[in-house]
Amino acid sequence: MARTGTILSIVLLLSGCGRPATLQECEEIAGRVAELTYMAESKTKTPANPEQIQTIRARVRDSMMKECVGKRITQRALQCVRTAKSADAIKKDCFD
Repeated sequence: MARTGTILSIVLLLSGCGRPATLQECEEIAGRVAELTYMAESKTKTPANPEQIQTIRARVRDSMMKECVGKRITQRALQCVRTAKSADAIKKDCFD
């Protein structure tokens, strides 16, 4: 549940400069957050199997998609998401 709060914070921060986020970009962000959340919850640095990622992604996808698509996003923020080491880092480093 705490991760849902992190996701919503990330989405709200998308409203800065840039251009409107696409569905594909929001899917990418949700997927990356799900992967990083899995790694944090399982205390591993190895990628999760797709079923585990999908389970985590389903927990946050609906609220994230409603709040993400069409909000402002920059290319810098997307690159930051792609290289982030944790879901919290996405919020702190990519969208603050």
